[in-house]
Amino acid sequence: MSHRMTQIPRDILNQIFARNLEATTAVCAIYGRIQDNPEIARVAAEDLTQAAEGLQALAQSLAAYLAPENSKLN
Repeated sequence: MSHRMTQIPRDILNQIFARNLEATTAVCAIYGRIQDNPEIARVAAEDLTQAAEGLQALAQSLAAYLAPENSKLN
């Protein structure tokens, strides 16, 4: 198996991890402020929704890449 074939899924997993970390950090950063300001809560919800959508897209990309009919890893 070539290095490139193993690097692509690793890169995708690293992106998923990084975005998950960003989302977790955002939750921690705004946790104490949400109850005090509804506008911050709304913006935070939008940010977390975007982060979740990004994670979903990356996960789908990885799943498609690793699917038996597409994968050169199998």
